[in-house]
Amino acid sequence: MILLLACAPAPDCAEGYTAQADGTCLGEATAPFSGGDTMDEVLDALAPCVPMAASDRVDLDGACVDGACARSTFAELDEALGGTGVCVSADDDPLQAVYARCTWPVGIEAAFNDRDDDGVPDADALAYPLRLVAPYDGATPDGLGLDAGFACFVDAFGTPDSVSLVNDGENWWPGGFWWRTDNVWLGWSPESGPWDGTPSWMWVI
Repeated sequence: MILLLACAPAPDCAEGYTAQADGTCLGEATAPFSGGDTMDEVLDALAPCVPMAASDRVDLDGACVDGACARSTFAELDEALGGTGVCVSADDDPLQAVYARCTWPVGIEAAFNDRDDDGVPDADALAYPLRLVAPYDGATPDGLGLDAGFACFVDAFGTPDSVSLVNDGENWWPGGFWWRTDNVWLGWSPESGPWDGTPSWMWVI
């Protein structure tokens, strides 16, 4: 993975990154990205914004989706989402503490602490954040959602604080966009299908 960071002119780049003429920091690449090698080139290569139909299902400021909000218990989320949540133990992830991974058919995921590793979220555990994946089709009042182009998020929030690139086996593509101040993080994964300029996942934090 390559990470492009938005920086001030003449940036003091972190180890592993080199300063570019446009004031960004660029990580070492093992393969070229067809859309460009700097932050500006990556953003310029994005297709023009095509927003989704506006709705109030996603509230980024309140960190809520369909009435279910981050920093809620499983019981609270499940009630808001119709009692359709299914949870499994996620202790197969060696990089994470023991937790339960829960999903809802609408396309919402969340993880909760699961101290006894029984696949059931602890009663006091809070989800932080929520993750939207297909087939979720809700959007913000500005038409931001999984079927909106990445350019729509750039138009709404400006230049990201960072853009990561992922390789699909042949080419490098934008894999993650992060706006630190706005707490917006979304991206694309090759496992979701061919690159189409829209995110395959989005965190609601």
